[in-house]
Amino acid sequence: MEEVAGALAKNIAQKNNTDIGIGITGIAGPDGGTEKKPVGLVFVGIFYPNNLYIKKYNLTPNRSTNRELTVILCLNEVRKILQNS
Repeated sequence: MEEVAGALAKNIAQKNNTDIGIGITGIAGPDGGTEKKPVGLVFVGIFYPNNLYIKKYNLTPNRSTNRELTVILCLNEVRKILQNS
């Protein structure tokens, strides 16, 4: 899943000819989790220029909450990356 988030981020930036790309994948819930990949496991990939950042989150068993948290956490990571560049 980590590799998928990274590939999504890189490919979206390249296909759209943008400086930044974001890829998100995971098990939002309420079903689909396993022991190795439980509900709430989310990977966010951020590609910004020619660097790939991957974040792993273990969130809640609630799909709606996971979707909202993922967006908030992702945007915060983008903010930190841009702030440090």
